[in-house]
Amino acid sequence: MTPKTSLFHTSFDGLKKKPGSVVLATFSFWMLCIVAIVPCLITPLLLFITVPFLFAPALYQYLVILGGLSQDDSFGLESKTSWAFFSRYFAPQFRGCFRFSMGLMKGLAAFWVATIFVIPSFVSIAPSIWSDFNAELETMTNLMQTENMGKVVAYLNGSSTLLSALGISTLLAFFFGFIFFFHNTLLYGMNVYSRSVFQLSMPGAMNLVYRDAIRGNRSFRKTYWQTFWPIYVLATVGFFLGGYLGFVLAPSYAGLYLALALALSLTFAMLYFPFYGAGVGLYFGTFRFDLGEKMHQKLEQSLNELKRTHQASEAEIAAMEETVKQFGEALKKKDAEEEKKEESPSENSEEKK
Repeated sequence: MTPKTSLFHTSFDGLKKKPGSVVLATFSFWMLCIVAIVPCLITPLLLFITVPFLFAPALYQYLVILGGLSQDDSFGLESKTSWAFFSRYFAPQFRGCFRFSMGLMKGLAAFWVATIFVIPSFVSIAPSIWSDFNAELETMTNLMQTENMGKVVAYLNGSSTLLSALGISTLLAFFFGFIFFFHNTLLYGMNVYSRSVFQLSMPGAMNLVYRDAIRGNRSFRKTYWQTFWPIYVLATVGFFLGGYLGFVLAPSYAGLYLALALALSLTFAMLYFPFYGAGVGLYFGTFRFDLGEKMHQKLEQSLNELKRTHQASEAEIAAMEETVKQFGEALKKKDAEEEKKEESPSENSEEKK
């Protein structure tokens, strides 16, 4: 089943132009994702390094390339140019466009909240999976009351039952953290184009304006979910299939659970990622005027609020005024360019006649 939206079909038409390059770009993106996930085998904490410094620029690179392949007939997939896109993510103009820090905070919050509910629920059903679970848990509980933590940890590491139960419950809670982070990242995919088109001296502020703009636009949310819902379904199926595979291969090694869950989740998602990569660029073409107007309004409101409350210095207010001015000028310039593009086809057709 495929989404029945004009955005999906337009994306499909764009991807058909250069299918070989689309496959190659998607494979390269998948490889970088796997490299970012591998450190999970040591500890999931390493994701705090690989996500912002490897996955983030890889995603930026992929969106730019897919946008070019689906919209520009003259765009070619060249290694030198592709890696230039990868490094360009770290420029101030684009760094932070996916709001990974906020996504990680939301993911961590979702993980800890889920842990509060998942672990007690799982403990209640664990005896039906492992007959010795209650006895193992009781022994460890007694050790926690009478022995030091060193002996408790040693006992836990020697109990395959408890390690398996802990691994599965952690995986279930981790899923909620992952899906919150995954959604937050995808939701800001169009911000790549927003940062590129509306170039301001305060690129970090663009994130907040973009957030407020999409929050207040029901059309954006409706089109987004109608078009991109398959990527969430595929990511979920892959996550739990990978987790199950990890449990079968190494029941007491939670690191393998998480690594395989993430790897298969993104692998399955890659089946739809080309439509997402092309779709966000195409959607920005129709949404950017509405987005630009809302962004300009938000900037003016923020400026007026600063002036009213006197919460900023004169220098900061002056800088904000310059930002609003730059934004307005950029918006008018882009509107004029778009009008020229719309007039050109009609002029060309008249010439041919």
